[in-house]
Amino acid sequence: LILDAGPANFYEQKRIRGAINMPLSLFDIVYMMTLRGEEKGKKVIVYGGTISKLYDLELANKLILRGHKDVRVLQGGMVAWEKEGYPVEKGKK
Repeated sequence: LILDAGPANFYEQKRIRGAINMPLSLFDIVYMMTLRGEEKGKKVIVYGGTISKLYDLELANKLILRGHKDVRVLQGGMVAWEKEGYPVEKGKK
């Protein structure tokens, strides 16, 4: 499960293919709609930090507080993902 922690406007511009946008400001609502029933042991990868705001770390901490056991932050974020040649989506879904 891959979660984009950045603001919705960043997500709409470019995202990891298949990622779910979970901006911090909407965490409770999006969590209830998408992750409430997920197994707490399922691996969750979070990305979306910026130079000025560590959205990814904050989201990872919120997930851990909700009982998720295997939460990881993607080191290097979207830049590292693209550098490795992994798929991204651009524009609105």
